[in-house]
Parts: sequence; C-alpha cells; structure tokens
Amino acid sequence: MPTINYWRTWCKTCNDWTLHSSTGIGEEIEWHCKTCKTVFTEVKHSEIPEEKLMEQRERYSEDRKKNGVLGRFMDGRLFQQSNPLIDMFREPGCDVEISESDAGQKAIDDERVRQWNIKAEARRLARAGELAEIVRYSKLGRNDLCLCDSGKKYKHCCLSRIESFR
Repeated sequence: MPTINYWRTWCKTCNDWTLHSSTGIGEEIEWHCKTCKTVFTEVKHSEIPEEKLMEQRERYSEDRKKNGVLGRFMDGRLFQQSNPLIDMFREPGCDVEISESDAGQKAIDDERVRQWNIKAEARRLARAGELAEIVRYSKLGRNDLCLCDSGKKYKHCCLSRIESFR
C-alpha cells in the first residue's frame, strides 16, 4: 500500500507552519505547500516569528512524547488509522505519514545535553581530585603538621575541608 508523506514546515507565502507534500524522484524532489501550492524554499529560524517557532517546537515535543524518539519508524506510520487529521488528507488506498519539523528544537536539546555532559565531567573530575586529597591526607594524624605548608597542625588547618569530602 503506498504512503503519502507530508512534512510540516514554514511556508513563506502562507506565513505559517503548513503541510508540504513532495513530487519528483531522487535529486528532483520538490516540496509543495498543500495550502497555497508554492514550492518550499529554505527559511532561517530568525525569519520566523518567535511565537510561531515556540508553537511548532511544542508540537514537535508533543509528537516525540507521543511516539517516542523513534516515532514514525516504530510501526511505519506516525499516527494511527483513526486520526482525524489524517482523515482530512487521506486518499483511498493510501497511508499518510506527517513528519513534524523540529523548528530548531533538536539543536536546543543537543546543546542542553552537551552542557549537562560538560557539567557532569567537571563534577567527576572534582570528585576525582577530592578522592586524591583524601588519600593524600589519610596518613596524617590530627596533631601532625598539615601538608599544605601552612605551618599549622592538621586539625587546625585542612581537617574540616578533607572531612567535608567524605
């Protein structure tokens, strides 16, 4: 059974997120707006109003929550057969697959994960440094001179700092 593919993306003519369908084969594919029939042209996110970007990002996030990260690849279709949105576009004998544009949300999510990984690595390195300090000071008695060369006894110098690591 053939599948009709629609891609929701920004249409400069309609000035909104609309469904686009493709025509052509291989390198000759063109995407046409279903509303105004114009050919899709690349748009920078800075050219789209912020509220429209947020609206599409929310739609994309809801789609990912509903269908999981793999979404449409899980069963070959993005939505179930009885979805009213699909029924509007259904042609007899065809399945419909609607792909949501990420509107830059994927880049935002990737950057958030990258920042989290950087912080996690910094925490890991800090913890490794703390463990090295604990080992270094573990052989000292409370009344021995501190290893930091302050000239003070360990109990009056670094003991509380080292115990806070534990």
